[in-house]
Amino acid sequence: MGELKYFNIEIKRHVPAGYLRWPEGSEADNESGLGCNRSYCDLRGLDWSDVAETIEEEALLVARLISANEMLEEYEIVVLSSAEN
Repeated sequence: MGELKYFNIEIKRHVPAGYLRWPEGSEADNESGLGCNRSYCDLRGLDWSDVAETIEEEALLVARLISANEMLEEYEIVVLSSAEN
């Protein structure tokens, strides 16, 4: 397994506000819109309790990765197990 590398750099992003908008109707329902972003997931039906649950689950996963002896191996285990679900 490879070694995890950290870089001490500041990442800056500048996105003109005019480029930001909510996807409309059928555009949000399929992969052909949104620039074919295959990671896109329609979250319009979720509420704030879903957000809180997701944050809690993510915090547990991050803690699991940080505490692992081999972070990259543990990351692959997490990714593989989530792909199976």
